[in-house]
Amino acid sequence: MGKPNTPWLVSNRIATLGAASDFQGVSERNCQQPRAGDETTLFVALWEFEVKPGCEEKFEKVYGADGSWAKLFLRDPQYRGTRLVKDVGRERVYLTLDFWETRDAYEKFKKENAGEYERLDRECEEMTAREKLVGEFQ
Repeated sequence: MGKPNTPWLVSNRIATLGAASDFQGVSERNCQQPRAGDETTLFVALWEFEVKPGCEEKFEKVYGADGSWAKLFLRDPQYRGTRLVKDVGRERVYLTLDFWETRDAYEKFKKENAGEYERLDRECEEMTAREKLVGEFQ
């Protein structure tokens, strides 16, 4: 994922699970919003998870930038990536940020891939004590 000895992107609430240089959409210095190819702001679906004890490593693999969810989303050319972050203040709490060109692209993908989306969601339920859609942002 990241190069050795690269800085981690850290705030007072979360620490990323990858080097700051791995996240192309955010500037370390001024935290610019991720942009779509036409310079408009990307659509972001933000989820919060409380992971069951002992499931952290598996969760990070499945929900990370190269995990099962990202591989499913990669079927759509308007998917722009996933970022997994861990809350440094609360044990076993994670956020995922799924970046898409538009909200319409995200909704269309979910509709067209509903069966696979629901199957993967059911498989992942065993790892989490709580899952919450924090919001959808643009």
